[in-house]
Amino acid sequence: MKDKQQDQQQKKNITQRLAERGAKNKQERVEQIKRVTERYKEHISREARNMRHNISEKTQDLLRQKQMQAPTPAPAQEKGMER
Repeated sequence: MKDKQQDQQQKKNITQRLAERGAKNKQERVEQIKRVTERYKEHISREARNMRHNISEKTQDLLRQKQMQAPTPAPAQEKGMER
């Protein structure tokens, strides 16, 4: 009888330890996923900032090119406006 009780107690202890270990592993995985997600969010926001910066630089370059290519008003047209 005592042997059965001891066996049952040992099994309970073992299952309890395994359950605790499993819970720890689950918690560790959850924390790891949170860390990875946070790093990914930081990476994405950094990429987005870089893209916005690059787009604004390209836009500025295009505006400069457009201004350089824009024809300047001819002097005759200006004189015609004065009359």
